Formats: sequence, structure tokens, C-alpha cells
Amino acid sequence: MSDSQVDIKSMQLYCNIDRIWNELRELGWSNESKEVIPVETMNKFDCYDYSGGEDLTNAFPSLHEGSHVLDVGSGLGGPARHLSSQTKCNVIGVELQEDVATLGNQLSQVCNIHDKVHIVAGDFTDPSVSLQPGPCQDSSYDAAFSILVILHIPMEARVSLFKRCFELLKPGGKLYIEDFFLQPCGGELLTDEEVRLMKDEISIPDANLPTREDYISQVESIGFSDVEFEDVTEAWTAFTSERLGVWCEQRERHERVHNEATWQSLHTFYSAVVTMFKSGKMGGVKLILTKK
Repeated sequence: MSDSQVDIKSMQLYCNIDRIWNELRELGWSNESKEVIPVETMNKFDCYDYSGGEDLTNAFPSLHEGSHVLDVGSGLGGPARHLSSQTKCNVIGVELQEDVATLGNQLSQVCNIHDKVHIVAGDFTDPSVSLQPGPCQDSSYDAAFSILVILHIPMEARVSLFKRCFELLKPGGKLYIEDFFLQPCGGELLTDEEVRLMKDEISIPDANLPTREDYISQVESIGFSDVEFEDVTEAWTAFTSERLGVWCEQRERHERVHNEATWQSLHTFYSAVVTMFKSGKMGGVKLILTKK
């Protein structure tokens, strides 16, 4: 396991990833039954997208059965399965953590959508990582997306990620991103505790996020144009605050279905995100970039 994988594994969101099986068993599913779980049901447990995949789907109104889409940092593949179920497109995900990629492919089997969605284990910035069974040539993908992943990538490594996305997209193809960015907050510096939360609990390398201006400048330097930068901090602050409140209210249920350690680990992560959004120093953004 690489150092970067060790770092991401310190993030509480990626601890106890097998907890999703507990949720399915709670619904009455068993591995022996071979029952197909609808994507919209699985979406409640496997999707780290704050909108449940709706904003992602809305970003790509022209996708169809013959479209090929790239998911950068796919996690368990929740957004990819949602997008494919809505548009019939083919999605290839790339996920750094091998165990997460394996579990994601198993979930696609459970949803009977494995013929449309496949996750490859590997570092997306490494050009030797094969995207098979999807297209491997440059200019092969109609669209690409990355949901709350780029924030975990060191600033200097983002250039390679954006460059590979640009190369793989067809002319006219779009890259949709959901991410965090640094807000000015009157020039106020991060406190030691905020730095700790960003580094240790949210897994933001060196607690370093780009400003709006730096983000746009970096993607435009790669060649992307028509950059749409939508500040969604207010909406995401409300969502994450509600998520934390519900998690606390349902503690007894979650400890029964999972265990106390799982409840505590996610409580720590959810709390850190809310604290940083409410600090006014971390913002949320949805971007759409176009390859001309």
C-alpha cells in the first residue's frame, strides 16, 4: 500500500467500509438470496454526493446508452451507478483504494448494473493504469466527473490529474467537479485546531485548499475553458449540519446495526466538516469545465 493510500485510510469516512453490508442485511437482504437491490435503494448507503447524484445527472443532460464517462476517485461507485441508471451511459471509475474498488464492483453486481459500471483500482494520475474495459485512448470519453475527491490530492499533484482528464475527454467533453475551496474570510488565518481538523479528520493534505481564483487559474492553464464555478457553501453547510444532527439522533440505531466504533468514527468526520464549513474559511463548489 502506498503512502497516499495509508493517508486516505486515516480518514474516518473510509473506516469500516463493510458497514454497507450491515445496512443491506437490515433491509432483509442476504448474499444467499441473490436479490437485486435497486440502485435508488443502494444510493442511500453508497453515495457520498451531497445531492444523492441528482446534481451530477443534471450536469450531463446529453448522455445516452452509447456514452462513455470517467469517474475520477469513484469510491464505492454510488454516483456512477446513479448516473448510469438515469442515462444508460457506461462508466469507468478509478479508485486509489483497492478494497474500496473491489467492494464497489461487488455492489454493482448486487444492483445488476455491472455491465455498465466498472471500477478500476489504481492511481488515476499514473498513465500506466489501464482503464479497461473502458476506452484507453486519448479523446475517448464524452464526460468525466469527480465527487469530493480532489480535496484529498496535494496541490502539486492536481496538475497531473486535470491534465489526464483533459487528454481523455473528447473535444466538447465536460468535467464536472464537486470539491472544497478556501474562502477569504477577511484574510483570517486558519487556527491550529482548524489545520488539525482539515489534515487529520478530513484528510486535506497540509490543510491546503485553493482559493476560487487559484482553482480557476489552474484548470484554465491545462486548457479547460468556459469554467463555471458555483459556490454552494450555504447549501452544503445546511446539508452537512442536518446529516450530523440525524446521525446523532439515530445513534442507538446505528450502534445496533453497526457498532459504537463505527458511529464514533463517522461522528468525528461529520463534525469536522460542519465545523470547517461554519468557520467561514472552507467553502463548497460545483464546477463544470469544458474541453474545446
